[in-house]
Amino acid sequence: MTSDLLTAAEHQAMRATVDLYHHLARIVGDGQARHSDMDEVVRHIHALQWMILAQAAGRAYPDQYRLLGGDATTGVPATAPDPDSLVGAVAAYRTRVGI
Repeated sequence: MTSDLLTAAEHQAMRATVDLYHHLARIVGDGQARHSDMDEVVRHIHALQWMILAQAAGRAYPDQYRLLGGDATTGVPATAPDPDSLVGAVAAYRTRVGI
């Protein structure tokens, strides 16, 4: 299994969502509402994870999906990021898959 579909920053963000879940699980009490409160926590964590994972789709299909912070019409980030950015990841991905 390859992990090159996400950038290092995206992998780090995914790990952060797991850490956040564990921190929130320690905050949520053990009372009657714990189960429903933890369900809500999970929904929010999953929403963040889907945002991060959607970056791979934005790079794979830039004409259909945009990257976070990108131009709604091109998918390219609106500001010029540093060389180790999503734009560089898009270029590397396109080269790798021949598009």
